Amino acid sequence: PVILDASDVNRWLDPAMDGKPELQNLMKPAPDSWFTMHPVSRRVNTPKVDEASLIEQVDEEIASEPPSKVKPPKGKNANGDGGLFG
Repeated sequence: PVILDASDVNRWLDPAMDGKPELQNLMKPAPDSWFTMHPVSRRVNTPKVDEASLIEQVDEEIASEPPSKVKPPKGKNANGDGGLFG
């Protein structure tokens, strides 16, 4: 994925910008200030768990707990509604 500065988005999407060097010039490291980090549940590593809550901040102690054995129905998360990808 590419993270662009808002001022570069229109150039990135411009069909006339088909030259590789011009597009490569837009791909530069994003500043650290654009990102935040926080611990999340280890359940994020379990493909069968598909819940938006996986990216919510948790205490360090909870983040280190092993993932649960939750097996939601196909296309549903543990709450019975659609998850991040379904």
